[in-house]
Amino acid sequence: MGPKGQKLDRTRIYKSPRQRFEHFLLKYRTKYRSRDRHVIACLGTLIPENGVVFDIGAHVGNYAKEFARLHQGNIHVHCFEPSPYNASILEEVAGKMPNVETSRLALSNVAEEIDLYLPVKETGRLGTGLGHFGMENTRDYVTERVQTTTLDTYAKERNLSRLDFMKCDVEGAEMLVLKGGAETIARFRPTICLEVIDEHLARTGHCAQDVFDWLGPLGYGTYQMDFKTATLMRVEGYQGPADYIFRVENLRQ
Repeated sequence: MGPKGQKLDRTRIYKSPRQRFEHFLLKYRTKYRSRDRHVIACLGTLIPENGVVFDIGAHVGNYAKEFARLHQGNIHVHCFEPSPYNASILEEVAGKMPNVETSRLALSNVAEEIDLYLPVKETGRLGTGLGHFGMENTRDYVTERVQTTTLDTYAKERNLSRLDFMKCDVEGAEMLVLKGGAETIARFRPTICLEVIDEHLARTGHCAQDVFDWLGPLGYGTYQMDFKTATLMRVEGYQGPADYIFRVENLRQ
């Protein structure tokens, strides 16, 4: 493939027999397998019946379909997935469920059109779960032009009356999502499950400590989930790349 970090022809990659088969296989596995059911069952202990969940960076719907089944379906899930490739699977897997809404918008701190970079693996297959903002310098890639909005704008447009839980895995744009949802987060104080990886956050000019510094003054404590026992473990600050759970402990104005 030549030097890494080269932009490849998106149409050629998408229409290749290998990628078409990968699309079929990914859709089949997501639709008929439930690899994340135990994880969501554990996270479900943090979500009330009739709660509202935001799945930000929903990928192809592995989490979304399981969120939607919590509390016998007495829950409402909003999914955000800007990649058309991923969204086409998400919309078929989870989007047809009556308590799920899907959006091809990316949540950020501003509304704009921006390039989403999807790395291409050594095998020639797309890294469909690795799409991110900011240049891709270490791997070949394709780009997709996507539209962003803010969490605050989305909440106002939907006249949202509650938000109980946010799962956010956006490959380094987590701080942009938080900043764009400052009013909504301060109003509803949802529990937030956030992927925090220092290296990824650097793509948008942030670092892991920024996340803790931003949420701490809002009264959020930091936890990690022990998925064997479905219990939360209190942690102090960044412990390395992981999913962190932030819950309000002290209501500060």
